[in-house]
Amino acid sequence: MKQVFGLEVNEYLQSGVEPKGSEGPNSHWTPITSAGSRATGWNFFPLAPGLFGTYFAYGLYPLLDGYLPLIVVVFLFFLLVGLKPRASVFSGVALAVLAAALLLNGALDRVPPREINATVIHKAVFTGSQRYGTHYRVYVSSWRAGRSQEKLEVDSGVYKRVAVGKTVTVEFHKGFLGLPWLGKISPE
Repeated sequence: MKQVFGLEVNEYLQSGVEPKGSEGPNSHWTPITSAGSRATGWNFFPLAPGLFGTYFAYGLYPLLDGYLPLIVVVFLFFLLVGLKPRASVFSGVALAVLAAALLLNGALDRVPPREINATVIHKAVFTGSQRYGTHYRVYVSSWRAGRSQEKLEVDSGVYKRVAVGKTVTVEFHKGFLGLPWLGKISPE
């Protein structure tokens, strides 16, 4: 067992023995409080490019089933709480790869979009705190097999113009990487 100041490590931790003046900074003695505090904090800076890049890419090319990136972003962000700084760098790289994949999925999609007419089933407004703002959602009849409806995030202008029972035209893109995304949504 390793000894510190003539005591075994367990005895040392319980005794509260402090180093003497002659045992200065070159004595290889590290206070327990500072040794554990090196890896604290959010380590946000390595994550920032990936987080903002993902948000930007999702704004340009919103996925049809749009919650996958959100789940991944939240998972990677909270994974970092209490972890070593190197883990935040790896997670930041993973987020940057996700952002690049979302951008490439939309930017390199050369297949002409399909215009689909769907009937509005329901519409809803979700108001969060000032931080998260108001979100507008329109539920329409699905054009995909095995589904009864699709959930579309829209802006306030589109939300005001759509009416339940009327049709909307949805621009549907296949996606370069096979992740379908939505273009313009036009009310009747």
